Amino acid sequence: MERLRYGARLAKQTKLPILVTGGAPDKASQEDLSEAYVMKLALEQELGLSPQWLEEQSNTTQENAKFTARILKNEGIKTVYLVTHFWHIPRAKAVFEKEGLIVVPAPMGFYQKTAFTPLDFYPSSEGFQRTRWIWHEILGNLWYRVKF
Repeated sequence: MERLRYGARLAKQTKLPILVTGGAPDKASQEDLSEAYVMKLALEQELGLSPQWLEEQSNTTQENAKFTARILKNEGIKTVYLVTHFWHIPRAKAVFEKEGLIVVPAPMGFYQKTAFTPLDFYPSSEGFQRTRWIWHEILGNLWYRVKF
């Protein structure tokens, strides 16, 4: 949702159309909605915008890039603002560029503090989650270099 809010703010500032991308990688039943469709609903019902395009088939970042590029190239669009978390930008940008798109990174979700306390170094579920994201991106980058 934070990515979606940032993308909506960017779209309002730039007056550019929105493409949302994401399939249903954890789909357990036929009734499960794609991530793109859920984003469409949130944009319309909560943020007052409508996406121009939905890409609902992808289950990975590489597929997001591939299917998004196909849609946008058919529309004559070559440059995109890529909204994603700051830690995901390097891998996402690389695969979108590999699909022939010019990427303007629009990172969000930065974590920063002006002062640390001893509790910041104590294990917490939030800290473990951030560590998991970092390792996911490190391993994802290695895998994408080998595979794509």
